[in-house]
Amino acid sequence: MYMSNTVDAKHADHAIDMMNMFLGITLGGDIDLAFTGMNAEQRRRDRDPTTLLVGIVNDGGPNGMDEQEVYDRMKENGYTRQDVEKYLAELHKQGRLLNDGYDKWRTSRI
Repeated sequence: MYMSNTVDAKHADHAIDMMNMFLGITLGGDIDLAFTGMNAEQRRRDRDPTTLLVGIVNDGGPNGMDEQEVYDRMKENGYTRQDVEKYLAELHKQGRLLNDGYDKWRTSRI
């Protein structure tokens, strides 16, 4: 709101922006979008540790990533070694991650 005696184009532009944001939030049902800039799917992916883990391993390229580096990178994101071991086992069982037997992980090409 402006404390002004007249209405200028900038006032109208701001009112339109506010209305668009209101409608987007109301119709989209996603108020966090206004605060985070991410939709619900993007936020879920960011919170999903297995998606994060696959992304980290994928950073190692076709030759894979050393297991210790995987642990270190996940620790930077707040996950314990035990958590990472659990997620690695789950993703390996699903066939999404492969282990070469020499402490290297890589993503499957399925």
